[in-house]
Amino acid sequence: QAQTLVDDVGPKDVHDPTGQLSQITQVSLEFYEGFLLALDTLKKIGISVNLNVHDTKRSSYEVAKIIESKDMAKSDLVIGPYIYEEIKPVAQFAAKNNINFVSPIYSNKEGLADKQNVISVSQSLQNQLEIFIKNLKVDPCKNYLVIYDSTIRYSPGINHFDSLLTQKLSSVGGAYSKYNHKTAAYRSVDVQERLLKMLKRDTVNVVIVPSDDEPFTAEILGSLYAVKSYYNLNTEVYGPSRWRKLKNLPPDYLFALNTHVFSPFYVDYSQNDVKTFVEKYREQFRSEPTQFSFLGYDVAFYFLSALKEFGPSMTPCLSTYSLRTLQTNFKFNITKEGYTLNTNQFLIRYAPDFTVSCTCY
Repeated sequence: QAQTLVDDVGPKDVHDPTGQLSQITQVSLEFYEGFLLALDTLKKIGISVNLNVHDTKRSSYEVAKIIESKDMAKSDLVIGPYIYEEIKPVAQFAAKNNINFVSPIYSNKEGLADKQNVISVSQSLQNQLEIFIKNLKVDPCKNYLVIYDSTIRYSPGINHFDSLLTQKLSSVGGAYSKYNHKTAAYRSVDVQERLLKMLKRDTVNVVIVPSDDEPFTAEILGSLYAVKSYYNLNTEVYGPSRWRKLKNLPPDYLFALNTHVFSPFYVDYSQNDVKTFVEKYREQFRSEPTQFSFLGYDVAFYFLSALKEFGPSMTPCLSTYSLRTLQTNFKFNITKEGYTLNTNQFLIRYAPDFTVSCTCY
């Protein structure tokens, strides 16, 4: 038996006068639509599901009522909800009652119970940075530069990242520099001069920017773009998945700088199964699927298949369970905090010839 907790449409979810749905409601609907298409696929291959869908109504009181219901206590798998205030009590309930709980979107450890059966599909910025460092192959012939946002430079997460990166670079004798930058604190020409002192003209410059803050990222990449273009430098820039969504970050920067974005998800629209999904989604819902539609399909298809394969005690088996999905290659490992995390990571490259390609570690 599976439970899905979603946020349904209500009066508070509509913003006047535009009539647009709130972001979390829109995400919930898109996820659920993808989920329904996965159920249809599973049915065709002989997997039937007893599914209960609950509306949280964006209310902690409603979440408490759902948790106390008989349906929840009998569940083998709970998927959702999506926001911190609702996730934490559900995750704690699932951990206490040994029920498999999947958090599709929220991934910060503060909201997830420290039990193996609590599963995070997405990755926080901290997760992404740690996975990136683990998989980074250091070339001692290249010049490495790490650019930090000085406003969060000494936060626990960034300190930990810096420690891991320093250890990795030092272990192979790679040359590296660190630059702490504060948004809007310096003239552009001064920032460019500082960067030029740390970049080299006779080798590849690997620039790592562990931030997804939009003003900071746009300002730094703008300065890098100016220096790289004027002096014809060879660069590889690395940053987290949110860069792909930043509205004030010109695509020209990404391509010119030879940018590599690390992300747990990537949709290859040339794949036949993706084309089939898009066609079915358009036919059934009269709209284009979003990343959350793909996520809903993948979560339903993977975890319900795993539940069929291994039964309610499926979580320990996930680390070796491989199943083709639309936008990720699920790789699950237990974190030091105790919950289970999807550690899959793609490198999405924006090449100077304006092509986009993707590789997986």
